Amino acid sequence: MLEIENQHNFEVALRNQINLFVGAGFSVLAKNKFGDTLPTGIQLKEDLASKFAMADVESLSLSQLCTIIESTSSEEFRAFIVDKMTVVDHSEKYLAIDKLDINSIFTTNVDDLLLKIYSKSDRHYSNDVYIKGPHYGDSSGVDILPLHGSIYNSDRRMTFGSAETASAFDLDPTHFRYLVARLKKSPTIFWGYKLADSGILNAIAQAMHGPGEQPDRWIVIPEKYLDANTRKFFKALRFQIIVSSTEEFLDYLLELSIAPSSSHDSSVHSGKLEFPEFSVPELGKAPARPIREFYEGAAPVWSDIFQSQLFRTSHYDEIRNHVNAGKTVVITGVPACGKTTLLMQLAASMSYEGIKLIMDFCSKEKALTIINLLRSRRALIFLDNISDSVEAFDEFRAHENIRIISADREYNYEIVSHLVSHGSTIIDVTELTAQDKQELRKRIPDAVRRVRAEHFEVTDRPTSIFELIQEEVNFPRLNERYSSVFQQLEESDWRLTDLLLVVCYLHSCRTPCALDTLIGYFERSVRNYEEIHELIARLGSLVTDYSGQFMDTNQDYFSPRSNIVSEAVLRQSPADALRRMLKRFRQNVRPWQIPRYDIFKRYAYDRRLAERAFPNWLAGRDYYEEIFEETRSPWVRQQGALYLSRKEQHQLAFQWIDQAVNMTNYDIWSIRNSHAVILYRANINQNPSNPTVQESLKNSMQILARCYSSDKRKLFHALTFAEQAIGYRDVFGLTREAKEYLEQANLWLEEEASLQSTNRVRVLRKQIREKLSNTIQTDR
Repeated sequence: MLEIENQHNFEVALRNQINLFVGAGFSVLAKNKFGDTLPTGIQLKEDLASKFAMADVESLSLSQLCTIIESTSSEEFRAFIVDKMTVVDHSEKYLAIDKLDINSIFTTNVDDLLLKIYSKSDRHYSNDVYIKGPHYGDSSGVDILPLHGSIYNSDRRMTFGSAETASAFDLDPTHFRYLVARLKKSPTIFWGYKLADSGILNAIAQAMHGPGEQPDRWIVIPEKYLDANTRKFFKALRFQIIVSSTEEFLDYLLELSIAPSSSHDSSVHSGKLEFPEFSVPELGKAPARPIREFYEGAAPVWSDIFQSQLFRTSHYDEIRNHVNAGKTVVITGVPACGKTTLLMQLAASMSYEGIKLIMDFCSKEKALTIINLLRSRRALIFLDNISDSVEAFDEFRAHENIRIISADREYNYEIVSHLVSHGSTIIDVTELTAQDKQELRKRIPDAVRRVRAEHFEVTDRPTSIFELIQEEVNFPRLNERYSSVFQQLEESDWRLTDLLLVVCYLHSCRTPCALDTLIGYFERSVRNYEEIHELIARLGSLVTDYSGQFMDTNQDYFSPRSNIVSEAVLRQSPADALRRMLKRFRQNVRPWQIPRYDIFKRYAYDRRLAERAFPNWLAGRDYYEEIFEETRSPWVRQQGALYLSRKEQHQLAFQWIDQAVNMTNYDIWSIRNSHAVILYRANINQNPSNPTVQESLKNSMQILARCYSSDKRKLFHALTFAEQAIGYRDVFGLTREAKEYLEQANLWLEEEASLQSTNRVRVLRKQIREKLSNTIQTDR
């Protein structure tokens, strides 16, 4: 029979935000592909001993047994655990937890039950903090923290046993402090533990002792595990006890009346109420700012979009026409060519019989929640930075009631084009027509315009929106503006320099800067949150409050004024300041302090930033070595190799890229592409008559040809092949090989242009035609 200590207090707690901390007993109503319930510790130990023919294992703990097996059969071990712990069926009663307003779920289980539960929800979605960082700013997100690793995250080793978790906390106290800080914010239900698992519970309970009021914590214990001494133990740790099996407790939650908060009320039908963070504001209700700020380089805001002073280029009507024809549209272009502005203009002005949503990032889990909540209603979704949201894009595109307009920088799109181009119309918006240029010039306010002749000069030179604005306004160019900023900041307070760089660095990695991130970065260099706010205030307009979809009343966020301002700051930063920031960031900031960590790590170690921060290749080598030792990531090795290649350290670059290729078993074609690029760079400027040089260059082109034929990222490899073919011709002339390379590159680019004609495709095709027609062929 279910018994709840202080039941009325407990039910009040359930009507507010809570945490869950779950162990093996939570998953007892789930089954794997064999039809078995998920094994707990004793059963898993027996299964492992049988599978791997281990005898006399009674003296070993589960953790010790796993260590022995992993040392000789790591791949087979992981495959076995994945088979045993992948949930294919579970009781529908688990959906009871979707009624609760949960902030965080800590789990010592490695299974995927929580992900399967929330995939059916129209109110919440799961967010693994170790993969994606915290879900800051989205009340429908539930942070999942798998303390022992998980079957779906191959980047983290799975561990078994509470002793290993406690040991890990000793090695990384920042991790433990973060967990305890979460638990101190809200009441917590511990579920699925018995006395044998008490080590982690003891560590947490002791850490939570201290001055001030402690949040309530309950523990769910089946009656068969609760004797008098066990009850005394948990009472000594200040747990309030719920006597119940998992099934009984789920039944209780299902029957309990818990009124959902208005932010989760799925009975409403207005898109603005159901998706407030993604909805277009009503005219006149968006915060206003002077249009001058847009022309100074600030990112567009809704008040800019609603003003007639902001011209709609010819691309607006082209995109709208395709959407009205039922097409999925992907907008591409160079940085600062107006992609986000176009998305916002379309979202604000397009007539559409359905719900319109606009977002700059969406996880697969969030997409499933949106799809469930839409319930087949029509929706038009505007999705910026598509390369960061490919899984969500696929989920949306699979539903006929949803139409998508997405955008991204040309280079980022090229990498994921094989995933999004099928069935999509690709529109490059880099270049402006002569009429676009004239109209844009007319709309620039007189207060910011340079004094010019009455008649505008119209040229055929390709020009993006930002390039045109920079030519027309009377402000100093961005690079000029920020080149003098750093000396002033450094002389005043080094923390101001670092604060500006951290905010811009995170922005360049496509994630907002949370106050928690800054506290981690400035550990021991600031006293409290208030001092961070003081530093922000001293930076003035260089850093602004973040106002995107990750807004959260419980967390402050900051950002630079725009992408182009962020890039100008990082470009103009002195190398020593940028180097200091990157090294301190790596040492002080943990993944769980970074929103959207999965997106952040794709950009965080890019060789182009390292080239500016580490002009001395030895320092850059050490930086990448330290990161690799922490992550063991082939992608880090790849970026490090590209960095060393740019520094002309070709021998070490070859070693690193070979290691990356071997780590991925020659299966990752983007890394094979980098291998070809490094081989090419090492030899293209060497003696062209040297047979070894010629053979190495030939090998590089052959690797790229194999990449093109074998990988789905045809556009990515075709562009690299074309650039190298042009460089080869410039060194060797139009030899037979050069002509073959150019013709092959042209053929591939023609094929890609018929599917997705981007600006780079057009530019390279033009260059190739010139190389083929303007030079007399020579034989070799």
